[in-house]
Amino acid sequence: MDQKQLQDMQVATTQAITLDRAVALLETMREALQSVNGAFDKPFSEEIAQANALIKQYKATDKTYTTQHIIGPWWSERYGHADSQRGPDFDVDVINRLDSSGQAYIDMRPDGGNVDDLLSTMVEVSAHPETRQAVPVVRVHRGDECVASIYADGMDKALLVVSRSDLQDGLLRITEN
Repeated sequence: MDQKQLQDMQVATTQAITLDRAVALLETMREALQSVNGAFDKPFSEEIAQANALIKQYKATDKTYTTQHIIGPWWSERYGHADSQRGPDFDVDVINRLDSSGQAYIDMRPDGGNVDDLLSTMVEVSAHPETRQAVPVVRVHRGDECVASIYADGMDKALLVVSRSDLQDGLLRITEN
């Protein structure tokens, strides 16, 4: 996959996320207009109707399904390991866009953590960077950046493609700069 195709794919993913945020903002603005509409002889009725129509149109065409979960370390007592403590909670969002874009996301962060703590994975079918054949791929994101992609590569191999990396003490550390 060349750099242009990777950028186009990242833009498409960012646009989907941005559209979700725009609809959420539109819903918030609609609620604010509705709350003041009665106090001012209903001057915003047309705008509220337009907001309702846009939200309804988006939700009718969007095939995104999100489930939210609270999880912890696999070795903790919450999963039957009596010798271990419960451990910290993590928020997990499973975002299913399989019907609309053929992608599924799992976003995870410490419970109550901010967006900087987010680690996101996305699975999809994409072109192998060397063979151009359609293969399963897992992408790892930190923020808006795709920092690594893992492509199926033959029967028993995987191809790891990292955006930027730094090898320190035997560990491959993926960095943003």
